[in-house]
Amino acid sequence: MITSKERAKLKKQLGPRYTKGVLEILKKQSVTSPNGESYTSSSIRNVLAGNMKNEAIENAIYDYATQEREKTERLAKKRKELLK
Repeated sequence: MITSKERAKLKKQLGPRYTKGVLEILKKQSVTSPNGESYTSSSIRNVLAGNMKNEAIENAIYDYATQEREKTERLAKKRKELLK
């Protein structure tokens, strides 16, 4: 389960519209709910808020956070190179 410390850091890293990216990761990994349907944005928000425990969604959240961090780092590197 995502702790309150992790939640604060993740929210900052993910930004306001993170559920779409997490849903894309779940879809790409063919992860579905126990009834075979796709997870919802609400489920993702509940996991991040600590209201629900789901290892697959937590892993997708961390994967998306990693992607976003790498994207931010690449952009910062480009900016630094361009503005030398």
